[in-house]
Amino acid sequence: MILDKQNQLSDSQAFTIDAVSTNTIDCGNPTPKNDIGSGEPMCIAVNVEVAATGGGAYEFQAIQSANADLSSPDVLASVFPAEATLAAGYTFMIPIPAGSVSKRYIGMKFNNVSGTTGVTVSAHLIPVSHFQNSKPYAKNYTITV
Repeated sequence: MILDKQNQLSDSQAFTIDAVSTNTIDCGNPTPKNDIGSGEPMCIAVNVEVAATGGGAYEFQAIQSANADLSSPDVLASVFPAEATLAAGYTFMIPIPAGSVSKRYIGMKFNNVSGTTGVTVSAHLIPVSHFQNSKPYAKNYTITV
């Protein structure tokens, strides 16, 4: 999976209550020329860094908004991963439906549906093909030439 700092929505962001991602993606003028996902399908890749605990249900949403702070968002897609799967190292995607982006900013929203605690994640906007063809590697490895 190829990750780009400019497309990072959350960087080790701890979610305990309903909240939006720290960062947003600015699509600029929302005209057909900036409609992401029309050519290659896009998704938000979410990597769990600290496991969810507390016996809850959690929802992750791909959202769009006319505002940089992601206020008054429209939900593009949602996923409800089971708490048991939200272990450290687990990665999942939130697909962004083609042709659905009509507002300037894209981000992610976390809903703590019924949990007592939350989860810590990092999230990036990437092409779906990068997610599907990814191979996980251990953290903190060094490549020498």
